Amino acid sequence: MRDLHDALINIGFKIGIPFLLFTLVVGIIITFHEFWIGLITIFSSAILLSLVIASYMFYRRDRKSYLKAHIHAIAWRDFAILLFFSLFFLFPSFTSFYGGDKETAKFFFALFITFLILAIIIGYQNKRLRI
Repeated sequence: MRDLHDALINIGFKIGIPFLLFTLVVGIIITFHEFWIGLITIFSSAILLSLVIASYMFYRRDRKSYLKAHIHAIAWRDFAILLFFSLFFLFPSFTSFYGGDKETAKFFFALFITFLILAIIIGYQNKRLRI
């Protein structure tokens, strides 16, 4: 599993760095037609390119710890997404309840509880994750 993940990360770097260089060049070209769009494209692609290069340097220096950190980041990202959606469904539940639509409020509250339970389960599994 670790070899597959290592190969996918390596392929991602080989695709990502040239793509960001291409977007940087496209941003320069767009600047002559739409100044602000081109400037935003140059700025965002330069920031992303510098982050990818720094990540690639960390990956080349210590692959084992990079893979471990990357897998942990993926696992905790899934927990954060589920927690976000659970809290996202809590807001329409409250607004529907105070708006008088009790059936919709029950539905959104059930979604809130479901996603919260899933987030708790994944958070518990992530604590026990050993790589």
